[in-house]
Amino acid sequence: MQSKIIGAAAGWIIAISLLIIFLIIPACLDIVNARSKLQEQNSLIAANKARADQITRFKQYLNNSEAALAELNNSYVNAKNPTAFITFLNQTAAVSNASMKILSTAFKEQNNNSEQSFLEFQIKLSGDFAAIARFIKIIESGIYLVNITNVSMTSANEILPSASLNVGNSSNLDLLPPGEISALITLMVGTNNEKK
Repeated sequence: MQSKIIGAAAGWIIAISLLIIFLIIPACLDIVNARSKLQEQNSLIAANKARADQITRFKQYLNNSEAALAELNNSYVNAKNPTAFITFLNQTAAVSNASMKILSTAFKEQNNNSEQSFLEFQIKLSGDFAAIARFIKIIESGIYLVNITNVSMTSANEILPSASLNVGNSSNLDLLPPGEISALITLMVGTNNEKK
């Protein structure tokens, strides 16, 4: 009887051992492997989410850059058809309460090998000093790339000294007599194409 108990106990030990070896240990290993695969997949998901966020930020940057480039491109004048810039000059004169006449335009290049070209406008403005100063300030702060190269003012047929006016400089205001003033302004505006 004792041998039967020992035999039964040995049988149970062998059965339990086989159960542990063939079922429980592989199940535990599968759980560990599944956990590491899950961690890898979570890492991949996190990395892909980070890449997606980077792509989204890059798209926003690209859209902003395209908008900035479009705005920059709009700051140049079409040398073949500068009507938009001339309209801007006329509207600026009207807003400034000055009358304007374009005396001449000329196509200029910075130098012979330069890709940058300019249109030079010589305009005559009439109005009080505040109107002319407003006109200059709006032109300089407008959307176009403008360089005012010369300003000459006359009052009552008297030529006033030429000046490169800084509208923010109030010392220029005391030099000019009150009343109607005529100003000859030479300005250069950047163009986005070559003269053909």
